[in-house]
Amino acid sequence: MSVASDRPVSLHHAARVLFRARQPNANQVEQVARLMKSGALPADCRANRERWTTTEAALADFMANSQLTRQATATGAGEELRPVYRGILRDYFLAVMLRRRLAGRSVAFRRAVVAGQAVVFLLLFGLAGGSALKIRSRVTSPPERQAVEAWIAERTDAYAVERWAPTQRAPGSGGLLVEAAYRYRKDSPRWVHTQRRFLVAGQAVTELVEEDD
Repeated sequence: MSVASDRPVSLHHAARVLFRARQPNANQVEQVARLMKSGALPADCRANRERWTTTEAALADFMANSQLTRQATATGAGEELRPVYRGILRDYFLAVMLRRRLAGRSVAFRRAVVAGQAVVFLLLFGLAGGSALKIRSRVTSPPERQAVEAWIAERTDAYAVERWAPTQRAPGSGGLLVEAAYRYRKDSPRWVHTQRRFLVAGQAVTELVEEDD
């Protein structure tokens, strides 16, 4: 969903949106003015304060970044999915503003906007859930599997383990044999499916090719 908008938003209206207040008080308006003046919220501040403006797109970007910062602080989440979340949140906040601005339009149109917002939320929570499952899997899986996942992560842009074979003791060594079926992306949007075996000794991981067995 893309609802990018360069529609101007006044200082007072920006305060209404950020603080969710129909009539923002002087302190709230002042806080937004400081954001605009500092550049944290991109704005046109050349005229007198009553005519300061930002855009719906800039406001949505600011809210998305603020939300991501709060979530990262609360959950300790990493940066790998931040661009995806930012885009989803940005579209959500733009949709909210669009819905309010076009409240007088037809019922069908309003329903379409609401449906778009629902899709955004499903994507957001679906991605968040998938990320949480991956993090939980890394934390609770055996150390040898964590080592293999770290090896895969260093060599791919994205990956997902589909199946683990039972871990075996490597004959004649103190290591473990770990076999994983997984898919990955590297320098391409196309997923590559593979199944590989690894020798894991502590944190050292060596991929085994046929002649190594």
